[in-house]
Amino acid sequence: MEKNEYILELKDVHKIYGRGTPNEVHALRGINLNIRKGEMVAMMGPSGCGKTTMLHIIGGLSKPTSGTILVNGINLDDFSGTKLADFRNRELGFIFQLFNLFPFLTALQNVLVPLLIQQLDEGEARTRANIILRELGLGGRMDHRPGELSGGQEQRVAIARALVTQPSILLGDEPTGDLDTLTSSDIMDLFRRLNQENKQTMLLVTHNKFVGNECDRIIRMNDGIVVDDDL
Repeated sequence: MEKNEYILELKDVHKIYGRGTPNEVHALRGINLNIRKGEMVAMMGPSGCGKTTMLHIIGGLSKPTSGTILVNGINLDDFSGTKLADFRNRELGFIFQLFNLFPFLTALQNVLVPLLIQQLDEGEARTRANIILRELGLGGRMDHRPGELSGGQEQRVAIARALVTQPSILLGDEPTGDLDTLTSSDIMDLFRRLNQENKQTMLLVTHNKFVGNECDRIIRMNDGIVVDDDL
């Protein structure tokens, strides 16, 4: 297989917290992983096995202790500061487990934020934000702030914010964690449609077997290593 068919490449990636101290934790132990453009991948494993750490490193939110991460053939070590933030905002969409919504902004305003950072025309930004919020069943809640929304509604706002920039890669940390079975199914249907229509690559950390089974591939981790990969 040609190298350029991979949108994500991890080469011997290690992450050590508290290196050289008595409390040193080796969170990732030499991860080697390739993900093709357009794949929808679930990452599963017990709590503390390194899944979220790997997601943060892929997204440039944390640096590895050693090893190389290529996103679309670009080495993340080549970026720092503003350039890294611009790259993340342009290429990556994040769904955080804690949502990270701005409490003083409405649902619509929260979803607009990444588009305005990209300096998209405000009219187009509002149209895109409206469309994705309605697709996620939040057409009647756009003017509500996070404190006025249920946990599941907050999660859907977070999903809308991640998808609205039409990122090349969607990184989700338990993206259906606070959602009921029916809503989870609807979200996975939306992910699959966007995956197929836009060739978006999706990497979803999850404990949910339903989410895993809806993906093309399941990567299982334990103790900082990949123990199984449904290639």
